[in-house]
Amino acid sequence: VRLSFLLGIGGWIPPKLWLYVVRRLALTIPVLLGVTLITFSLSLGMGDPAAPYMTEKTTPEQRDKIIEQHNLDAPLPERYITYLSNVLHGEWGFSKTINKPVSEAVKIKFPATLELSILAFIIAVTTAIPLGIFASIRHNRWEDHGVRLFALIGSAVPIFWFALILKYWFAFKYGDITNLPLGYRFDAFLWELDDPIERPTGLLLVDSILAGSWVHFKDAFMHMILPAATLGYASMATTIRLMRGNMLDVLGQDYVRTAKAKGLSSTKVIGHASKNAMIPTVTLLGMGFAGLLSGSVLTETIFQWPGLGLWTIQAMRNLDVSAILGLVIFSAVLTILANLLVDIAYAYLDPRVDLGSQISIVEIVIVFLSFILLGAAYSDLSLGLTVLSVIGFLAVAGIAFATAYFLS
Repeated sequence: VRLSFLLGIGGWIPPKLWLYVVRRLALTIPVLLGVTLITFSLSLGMGDPAAPYMTEKTTPEQRDKIIEQHNLDAPLPERYITYLSNVLHGEWGFSKTINKPVSEAVKIKFPATLELSILAFIIAVTTAIPLGIFASIRHNRWEDHGVRLFALIGSAVPIFWFALILKYWFAFKYGDITNLPLGYRFDAFLWELDDPIERPTGLLLVDSILAGSWVHFKDAFMHMILPAATLGYASMATTIRLMRGNMLDVLGQDYVRTAKAKGLSSTKVIGHASKNAMIPTVTLLGMGFAGLLSGSVLTETIFQWPGLGLWTIQAMRNLDVSAILGLVIFSAVLTILANLLVDIAYAYLDPRVDLGSQISIVEIVIVFLSFILLGAAYSDLSLGLTVLSVIGFLAVAGIAFATAYFLS
């Protein structure tokens, strides 16, 4: 029985691709450990080590307890294992910017950024790909030049300037006609006083649908139009140019000319060519979406959108160390996961991609030790220190062996 069938996929994903997916998932663990090492190193140079866990009301006695609880006066290896354990348990410190634990603040802020990013991504993809294909078909004609100019403006214009222009003209100057708000995520009077509804998901459009309220859905959507259009235009500009270039390359391939010579219709030729041209575009789209999820700082600040981007600016202004480090970890995780999904999609779309049937011993050892370290740090501090010592010894021994081998 095929592995894909056992997983309920119906046999449309080959087992070899599943092995590739499992391998890429496993390799993300060492990368995440590397991210924690970087953020831990940053925390060492950001003043008081107890600052991420302190509030404005913390007394000197409470500070001493915090230092003892988190081993902040211990040697660096012990401090790192404690830090890793805190990260795994969701103890990312306390954000003085919004007076909440960082992990809880991320849960509150992320849905706003996620909802805005999804709409901006939909706008970018549904606009950029058709325009890129259209421009390649009308190569060196006025339509092509118009699309290229449209994309060039999107790449050249600063996103904050474009956001201010949209906000001035469509929300301030002609706001009586467009009924578009100047900013924020929703009408506070409607959502919190006049007709409050449950918000179980934190995604206002989804919550409005679940509550069956068209009024709330319209209000949330109207607040999203301008910031989503700003982000979507900035994202689509690069995608249009890449899609156009890929289509021109594919349309010049021998198999496309052969298909045309055999009488295949232009629609079918363009359909086949666009699928092949989409393969390189997937990488850009995936990483672009990860960038949106990490928080579009300028756009959220201009429209006062209460997401990760606005919180990032506020944290930097207030020197909120714990919030900054937490956002770095969260953004890194999003980027790693997006890169993983891009690699999987790339391997699925392009059968020429080498799925790496042979797995090296080094990869197995690194992944195995990473899993052991994570599990040990999560369960017990002393066990985590023991595993870290073993990994350090093996690393030094491996470097010494490799040096001796190459010098001999």
